[in-house]
Amino acid sequence: AGSPSTEAEAASGLGRVYQQMSDFGRSLEFHLLDLRLAESNSLPEARCRAYGNIGLAYEAQGDYRLALDYQERHLRSAGELAKEQAKLSALTALGRIHHCLAGYGEAIRYLRDGLQAAEKTGYREEEARLRHRLGLSLWASGRLSDSRQQLQSAFDLFDELRRGERQRLASEQRAALLSAQTACSQALQRVLAALGRPQEALVAAETCQARPFVDLLLDRQAKEADAELSDILQGPMTYDEMLRLVRDCDSSLVYFSLAAGYLYTWLLTPADGLVAFRQTDVNQLDPDFERGGEDSEAHSVASVSAGFFAAPAAAAKAAAAAAAADS
Repeated sequence: AGSPSTEAEAASGLGRVYQQMSDFGRSLEFHLLDLRLAESNSLPEARCRAYGNIGLAYEAQGDYRLALDYQERHLRSAGELAKEQAKLSALTALGRIHHCLAGYGEAIRYLRDGLQAAEKTGYREEEARLRHRLGLSLWASGRLSDSRQQLQSAFDLFDELRRGERQRLASEQRAALLSAQTACSQALQRVLAALGRPQEALVAAETCQARPFVDLLLDRQAKEADAELSDILQGPMTYDEMLRLVRDCDSSLVYFSLAAGYLYTWLLTPADGLVAFRQTDVNQLDPDFERGGEDSEAHSVASVSAGFFAAPAAAAKAAAAAAAADS
C-alpha cells in the first residue's frame, strides 16, 4: 500500500476522471474519499484540494447550497495555506454559484476579489474569463455600463491571448479561446443594444466574426510574413471602415447577427450610414418568419451575416502594408 498522501492523490485523480466523464456521483465518492484520507492523516493541502473538488461535483449536480458550503471551506483553507491558485479557483466558483442562485451582489463581490487575485498572480486567461463572468453578473444586476466595460475588457484580453500565443497554442486551445471570445462578444452585443449603442454593437459583431477568417489567412502566410501581417490584419475593425466598404459597394446593406438568442439587424446606406437597427427575440418569432411569405417582395439591398467585412478589410490592410513597405 502507498502512503496516505499517495492514496489521497489517487482518489482525487479518479474523481477528476469521473468528473470529466460526467459521472458526478462517482466523482463525488472519490473526492469524499480524498477528504477522509486528508482529515484522518492531517494532510492540509489535500484537504484544501478535496474541498474544491467536492464543491465542483455538487455544482455539476445542481446542488448549489452544498457547493457553496464546500467552496467557502475551500476559500478559507486556501487562505490559511497561502495557496493563490486555490484561492482564485474558490473565488471564481463562489462567484459562479451565486450567479446561478441569482445572488448577483455576492457574485459580483467574489468575482471582483477573484479578478484582483488573477491580476496579482498574472493568470491572464483566468483574468479574461473572470471579467466575462463579472460582466454577466453586472448585466444581470442591471449595471449595464459597468457590464459593457468588463465585457469589452474580456473580449480584448481574449483577443490579445489568441494573437500573442497563436503559434504556440494547439488548435484545440485556440478553438477554446475563440469559443470563449465569441460568447463574450454575444453578451457584449446584447449589452450594447440595451444601452442604445447600435454602431458599437455592429462593430462588436463584425470584429468577433472576422477572427476565424483572419486566423485562416494568417495560417496560410509564410512564417516569415506572419509577424509582419499579424498586427495589421488582427487590428480592431471600426465603424468608419465598415461604412467606407458599404460606400465602395455603392449599395444599401442589411447586416445581421445572432447573439445569445437575439437576432440583430442593421440597415446601412452609402449616403447616411446606419439608418435602422432592429432586435428580435428569436424565441418569439412567428413560425412563418423563416419561410417568408408568398407575397414577399425582392428588395434592392444586400443581406449579409456577421463576418461580411472581414475579407475586403483584410485585403485592404494587407495591400496598404505592402504599399508602405515598397515606399
